[in-house]
Amino acid sequence: MANTPAVDLGTGKFYFTFYGPSSQAADLVAMKYTGGDNPSITREWSTDALPGGTASSPDLSKDGKTVYATDNNGSLWAVDAETGDTRWSYDIGFNSAGSASTSDDGLIIPAGGDKGHLLAVRDEEITPNSPGNAKTFCNWAFRRRPPATPATPSSARVRTD
Repeated sequence: MANTPAVDLGTGKFYFTFYGPSSQAADLVAMKYTGGDNPSITREWSTDALPGGTASSPDLSKDGKTVYATDNNGSLWAVDAETGDTRWSYDIGFNSAGSASTSDDGLIIPAGGDKGHLLAVRDEEITPNSPGNAKTFCNWAFRRRPPATPATPSSARVRTD
């Protein structure tokens, strides 16, 4: 483990990136600590969903349901904290040189990096009228590119199923 884990004190789960001996890139891993008379640590899940691995620490949403991490290919990822399944990914346009920061109200700010720009996105769930059709979206809340590269409008929502 090369980086700081994200810890959920309520559940005993902790999330970290790990570069295993036979791995091509770092995986995102979830483990759980159980205390008591026979304390133990068990692996909950592991995912290689981060293309090119990651050099940053994961971050956890306030409700503990989502783990956020940046990869080495310029994307921000949202992963289900219970299952390790990918909820969405968003191309931030640069390789982040650090960990994302998540506010209590769900605003996610990736760290800067080479050719980076100020960016904030919000993790949103939109539920259409019919039950069971909830979709998760990453909605960019703020984007400021360097003056040499004018911002060009793009789709404000990235839909993932």
